[in-house]
Amino acid sequence: MTHHIGTPLKNIPPNILSHLTGLVRSQFQIDRKVISIHPVLEGENQASHFVMITEEDTHFGIKHSQGVEVEKMATEIAQLLKAPNACPTIFLENGIPLHPFKNKPIIITNWLYKSEIVRDIPKELLTNDLIPFFYQFGEWIAFSLLFGVRDRHQGNWVWSIDEKKLSMIDMEESFGSAQYTDYLWAVIEFSNPERFKNPSDNQSEGLAFKNGVIAMVDKFKTERKHIAAILSQKFVLQAFYNKWMELNEDDFLRELFVGL
Repeated sequence: MTHHIGTPLKNIPPNILSHLTGLVRSQFQIDRKVISIHPVLEGENQASHFVMITEEDTHFGIKHSQGVEVEKMATEIAQLLKAPNACPTIFLENGIPLHPFKNKPIIITNWLYKSEIVRDIPKELLTNDLIPFFYQFGEWIAFSLLFGVRDRHQGNWVWSIDEKKLSMIDMEESFGSAQYTDYLWAVIEFSNPERFKNPSDNQSEGLAFKNGVIAMVDKFKTERKHIAAILSQKFVLQAFYNKWMELNEDDFLRELFVGL
């Protein structure tokens, strides 16, 4: 994934890089040598957000901000529900033996390979792939509404141009109350609201979006008991609930389209 990143941290002991390489191998089943760590130069949490890069250019985000445990739970649920290209994430309560991560709770996330932040992709490079884009976007929007994921601007979505894969990132603001306005940017940028409210073309992005929403709602209904078990791990989230969880497919879509 291409973030705006700074120059690599200097003088990292070889044994620390070896430790991180072992962590990547054991936790992500990726056998690639970690060669550098860089600060991320954007986002609200940039002071606590870094990326480690392997010799084959796989990127792993490292974050030690206040919401890391919440983000780990959100990504765990996303993977359970098979949300499109949900990035594997691990939580380490005591961090890793390197400043500024030592003795701090952190998450490490395997970023979507060779992806770009949607905000930075020229519009014409997405125009020909709107059907797969909006199907995956529909799944992620349904997920966000179900689990109250906020702060969904264009900088929190990534797209793999070659593989036509979309993923949603930076979910530390989960389990709140999501806002419709967080998602309007994609409809306005690449289509128009009427094509979503009244999708008449079998190949339209509006229909793809609708089918994506339905797919995620169905998966949520199937896995609801497992999701409750995940939320029970954190006391303040045991009672998490919002209205979207009780809506059937038709009512979910109707309520969503009111906001478009």
